[in-house]
Amino acid sequence: MSDVIIDSDSGKFKAGDGQDLNLYHNGTNSFIENETGILYVTNKANANMVLGTNNSARLTIESDGTIVTSGAFQPGGNVTAGGNLALSATNTLFLDGNGGHTFITEYAANKMQLQAGGQGSVILDGTNSGEVRMGV
Repeated sequence: MSDVIIDSDSGKFKAGDGQDLNLYHNGTNSFIENETGILYVTNKANANMVLGTNNSARLTIESDGTIVTSGAFQPGGNVTAGGNLALSATNTLFLDGNGGHTFITEYAANKMQLQAGGQGSVILDGTNSGEVRMGV
C-alpha cells in the first residue's frame, strides 16, 4: 500500500495505491467513498457498532450479530438474515425458515393477529392455546 495522502485543495483523506478510499467533508456533508472492492467496517473490540443521527442510535449491530433499528425499517430490496429475523423492538416477533417451511413466532403476548390495512379488520386471530378464529 502506498503512503496516505491528504489533498490540501479538496481536504480529502485518500488511501490506497489508486487512492481508492476517500474520507472528506464538503462544507455541508461528510463522505466515506470506496472505489474498489468491498468496504469493510469492523469493530475488533467485540462491542456494538452504532450508526446514528443527531446523537441518537438509528441502527445498532450488537456484538452477537443482532441488528436493532429505531423507527421504521424500510428495506428497498431483499432482506437476508443468517438466522431468525427479529421484527420488533423487544425481539419478541421472529420470522424464520428452514428451506421447507416458514415460521412466524411471537414470544411476548398470548395471541397473534393477521390484519388488513394496519389497524383494520382482523383476518386471522390465534392464541397460544391453539384457538384460531377467522374474520373477527
